[in-house]
Amino acid sequence: MITQRGRVRHASSGRLTQWRHAIGWTARATMRTQPLTGPLTVVLRFTLATPATRPPDLDKLMRAVLDACTGVVWVDDRQVVACDARKAQGAVPGVTVTVIEED
Repeated sequence: MITQRGRVRHASSGRLTQWRHAIGWTARATMRTQPLTGPLTVVLRFTLATPATRPPDLDKLMRAVLDACTGVVWVDDRQVVACDARKAQGAVPGVTVTVIEED
């Protein structure tokens, strides 16, 4: 995960970079087409492993996923017209990403 003792690492940190790469590679393995080009709705469900005194900011978690999927799932994250993001605690940390093409 991109947290260390409940804090989000800076965008240039090694762990965040590794996490973004993991998201990107997982997206590449899942996407069997070219990046989407139209407007999109993105649903993000983050699972954080342990309770933290300072849980990571949801907007930073969202930004990491949107950046990691740019050029893989969509051409540019400006295509995202709506985003439903939530975070919760659970046994296995990670994120589930659902992308809905808008008409």
